[in-house]
Amino acid sequence: MIDGVAVYPLKKIPDERGAVMHMLRSDDPHFERFGEIYFSCVNPGAIKGWHLHTRIGLNYAVVSGMVKVVIYDDRAGSPTKGELTELFVGDEDHDDMGFRIFGELDPGMKDRVVYQAAYSRVGDTTFNGLWQGVEDEGKIETETIDVNVGYRYPFTEKFSAGGRIGATYVDVNETEDFGGEPYASSASETIPYGGLVARFAVNESWGITAFYDHYPDVGKVGQTGEGDLEVFGVSFDFRFGGSNSDD
Repeated sequence: MIDGVAVYPLKKIPDERGAVMHMLRSDDPHFERFGEIYFSCVNPGAIKGWHLHTRIGLNYAVVSGMVKVVIYDDRAGSPTKGELTELFVGDEDHDDMGFRIFGELDPGMKDRVVYQAAYSRVGDTTFNGLWQGVEDEGKIETETIDVNVGYRYPFTEKFSAGGRIGATYVDVNETEDFGGEPYASSASETIPYGGLVARFAVNESWGITAFYDHYPDVGKVGQTGEGDLEVFGVSFDFRFGGSNSDD
């Protein structure tokens, strides 16, 4: 039997009027949480498949007729990866049964690794003041390109947390009028960093992400601001289509 697949008997109570058939109760040991209920009808001799699920647990029961269920384990890291299980379920078996597929088992690394890339530009940040008694005014333009890869573990359906590593390319251009003399300078630097990320799915589309990133040795020797940089932040995100859950 494939790891994560369970077969269990279902209670059937017949009398002269018909029968009552139990499928699932909230106090059943294999019950986890409610998501949705749907019914699938199969014509005699028809085949439905294959269906690939990576983030869901399914409880099946056949209430009329009999079906042959074929399950293949293609999960990375599963102890039964590559195995095939066949089940015959339904009335003709005279032992009505239900079965559960996978549930909360690990869906594999590919569903938890997150890749991100971002570009930002902050233009015309102006300043005006005195430096060592000399009037100094100008503007600074900053461009950044950021790429990172992270791993998030889904602790619940809505909450996931993990870490990430990446690098940020920063390009800064400054133009100023220093004591009546024009002056321009530019600097660029690629800064590696690592951090922690936690995300909570608010509803079907919106999520909140909190993060902490540590940038070592920011700045160049002799420049103001040289040293480590720590960044804390909160962001909101919107997902188009699909599921907003993290398990």
